[in-house]
Amino acid sequence: MLLLKALQGDAVRAEAARTIPKRPADEPALLSFAQRRLFFIDQLYPHSPAYNMPAAVRLRGPLQVHVLEQSFNEEIRRHEILRTRFALVSGEPVQVVSPAAPVSLSLVDLSETEGEPVARELAKREGRRPFDLALGPLLHLSLLRLSDNDHIVVLTMHHIITDAWSIDIFLRELSVLYESYATARQSPLPELSIQYADYAYWQRQRFDDTVLDRELDYWKKQLDGVTAIPELRTDLPRPAVQTYHGSQHIFSVDKELSEQLHALSRRSNVTPFMLLLAVFKVLLYCYTGHPDVVVGSPVDNRQRVELEGMIGFFLNTLVLRTDLSGNPEFEHLLELVREMVLGAHAHQQLPFETLVSSLQPDRNIGRTLLFQVWFLYQVAPPVAAPHATIDMTGFPVDYEISHNDLRLNLIETPAEISGAFEYNTDLFRAATIQRFVRQFEMLARLIVKDPGMRVNELAGALSQAERERQAETQRQRKQANLDRLSNVKRRAIAEVV
Repeated sequence: MLLLKALQGDAVRAEAARTIPKRPADEPALLSFAQRRLFFIDQLYPHSPAYNMPAAVRLRGPLQVHVLEQSFNEEIRRHEILRTRFALVSGEPVQVVSPAAPVSLSLVDLSETEGEPVARELAKREGRRPFDLALGPLLHLSLLRLSDNDHIVVLTMHHIITDAWSIDIFLRELSVLYESYATARQSPLPELSIQYADYAYWQRQRFDDTVLDRELDYWKKQLDGVTAIPELRTDLPRPAVQTYHGSQHIFSVDKELSEQLHALSRRSNVTPFMLLLAVFKVLLYCYTGHPDVVVGSPVDNRQRVELEGMIGFFLNTLVLRTDLSGNPEFEHLLELVREMVLGAHAHQQLPFETLVSSLQPDRNIGRTLLFQVWFLYQVAPPVAAPHATIDMTGFPVDYEISHNDLRLNLIETPAEISGAFEYNTDLFRAATIQRFVRQFEMLARLIVKDPGMRVNELAGALSQAERERQAETQRQRKQANLDRLSNVKRRAIAEVV
């Protein structure tokens, strides 16, 4: 019995050691590793909209604006990070949390305008409105009224206080709060056990030399020589200073192909993320001709229970490297990608900033470090309505910002896989991105039909299809020119007659 109690005591102490504690009250609220990187980027390029995180949500139904405003204020009270600004104290950046204070929701009435086009333009303008990290607030909220029963919420936060997961949390909690307040009930959301500043303090404390050396050893082996990989070929000369001018090409993978991709992933014992990452890497190989393919990919980095419901900047970046040399069959490539992804996720806690500092790649203000291409695959979370009478859906807006040279975002919905190629318009033309989309879908169809095809066979099939397409385009243009000449001749004859 004494031994059992002792073991139970050890278990309790071990569990307590795993719990993230509140930071000491007398300690400054230092920044997390990820926040420090964005803070110093902002010092170089102050008030740039490049790291804004905008979202627009459409609300259809009899909206109670005062209840929505009350819900927003409760969100801001619950999460200290939403009322945090950043200051330099003795040369060190720190988080400064402002007291909770009522925030008024800006309402813009568009009912007498053209409606959606005007709303989309205003949402884009709001999404690009710059922040001042020192002054705050780092959260902008506005409400656009299209009609009494049709509104658009425009929410923009600076990336230093949020990430995509956090925006989902914000909207889910907003839904719960609105439903409660609209029916005269109290908030059912429990208080948070810790705040983001506590996490930042804990993160900086836990990376002692032992943990750091172990994680760095893995990544140094994975990325040995990665700084020597050639840059992605672009349509236009790379500017001397990195720009964030962007656009996107949205597309959908039809239901039949989506189902075939899921079936192949199950047969191959890989996730859809791994499968489509392998397809994307083959596409990049076809485009560059270089077999050492490196892409960046975000990971939510929330392995701790305490972090699952918190708003903040937890996102970490994984560098995913695959060697396609030797002309492997796609099935074998898929095995390589699977092992690489599993290893990367097992070592996801090393901050990307620490990795870059250790590898010391050549600094070039004209491009990102270690990789220029980004890949993201996510399952779309169900969007709950804030109230039984309100329908909440996304309101797509092109904010004309791109953080990378090229980025493939894929989202799995119940109906299909949808995607968007986001690209830097100072580097790529729209026609190139359209070709990427065509070839990505063509590769996917070839692979689900015969996953035993080798990488060079897939590249050859794409090249042949592109040549045939160009020949057909030229034939159609020639025929169109002949038709125009015929029409001119007919009109000339008719005039003479």
